[in-house]
Amino acid sequence: MRSRQWALGVLASGILTGAMLGGGSLTAWAAGAAPPTINGVVYVTNAAQLEYLDASLQNASSPYAAATIDLTANINLQGYAWGPWFRFTGTLNGNGYAITDLSTLTANGQPDSAASYLVGMIGLLVNGTVENLGLVNPTIVGSGVNNEGALVGLSSFATLQNVYVQGGTVTVNSWFATGSDVGGLV
Repeated sequence: MRSRQWALGVLASGILTGAMLGGGSLTAWAAGAAPPTINGVVYVTNAAQLEYLDASLQNASSPYAAATIDLTANINLQGYAWGPWFRFTGTLNGNGYAITDLSTLTANGQPDSAASYLVGMIGLLVNGTVENLGLVNPTIVGSGVNNEGALVGLSSFATLQNVYVQGGTVTVNSWFATGSDVGGLV
């Protein structure tokens, strides 16, 4: 499980904001960036909302683990260190939009220590669906043995339809990696 430290403050507008501390750098974060849920569907319109979901979905008890999530715009995640979603069982519908520059590297260019197994945008997809989504220039780097892909590290009884990856890399940094189950979408 990841450990994060936050520097929090309140803007003049009264919005709670913060920054993640680590490696001498700050990553912008807005505590109030939870995406809206309307009629049971979580709508993601910007990077701050997707980053909010990412922070939640790295936890096995996330309230979003079985959610229906719809993107409503292209989203660029440049500068954000992505942590793979843990056991996602819901539906992620990209609605034809793409996520650009998703990276599992930390600010200092090293693989996230928590991202050692089941690495990808979604670490483990079980009975879930990902559809109508593109990943553009993802940088997926894990330090585990196997089960690393751009979109999903490992899937079980999952549905992937109308998804693509354009550019990017999937890399395993491990002296004992066998190379099986690494690369591609899953």
